[in-house]
Amino acid sequence: MKLTYQYRFEDEVSEPVEFPVLVQMVRDGKLVADDLVKPEWKTDWHPAIELVGLFHMAGRKDAIQKWEAEQAEKLRLEAEQASEEYNHESGELFIDDLNEMLDTAEDFLDLENDARDSQAREKESEKELALTARITKRISNTIAEAMGIASKRDSDKERLSVGQRVSSYFGDDVLHKVFRWGTTLAAANLTVYAILSWSETELQRFPDQQILKLGGNIFPFWGWCSSNEYLLLLINTTLVCGLLTYFGAMKLESLADD
Repeated sequence: MKLTYQYRFEDEVSEPVEFPVLVQMVRDGKLVADDLVKPEWKTDWHPAIELVGLFHMAGRKDAIQKWEAEQAEKLRLEAEQASEEYNHESGELFIDDLNEMLDTAEDFLDLENDARDSQAREKESEKELALTARITKRISNTIAEAMGIASKRDSDKERLSVGQRVSSYFGDDVLHKVFRWGTTLAAANLTVYAILSWSETELQRFPDQQILKLGGNIFPFWGWCSSNEYLLLLINTTLVCGLLTYFGAMKLESLADD
């Protein structure tokens, strides 16, 4: 029994075909990286570039490199857009604060004009004028200091590296935890993905009728095993890899702190 696959162009789904047919379609340019492909026995569609070994066997390493570059550029543009939105929101808040302070200054200046027009309250007017002058001067100094702080903050941000900018937004403890658990989860998921991809590739390269009939799978350095054994080995390998990565991340943090 041979493994078969299906590909989809818009709403049209092909008949099941074997893996070599897909390889030839890639070589002829009839199947590109973003076209959807899936094994016949599965329901989820994925880009053809993600099918293990397809573009490698077709000799289309250029397509793989182009797809990886497009994904990296997409992530970079999303990060720049998020940064611009954050800076825009911060700038609007700062301008609103300055407008509020200027409105307050104008209110005090109105009090000064009213005091000059009142002859009966000349002495009180003088006191209010002096108070208004002091408050206006204080507001002007506050605005100048705020603008200086904003200018210094912008210049400091330009000089900061990416790591330092992140550290300024979050505490060191949060960054340490994000680094450890992020690295651990990434390593564990990559381990699972690598083992599943390797097993699927081995079954495609060396299809064994007995294995296909019994429904088991091939595990690295272990060989054929049943479905339950395969799942148990996969979980144990993931846990061991996650623990090693977590303690390795802690060691790297201690070396960086030193």
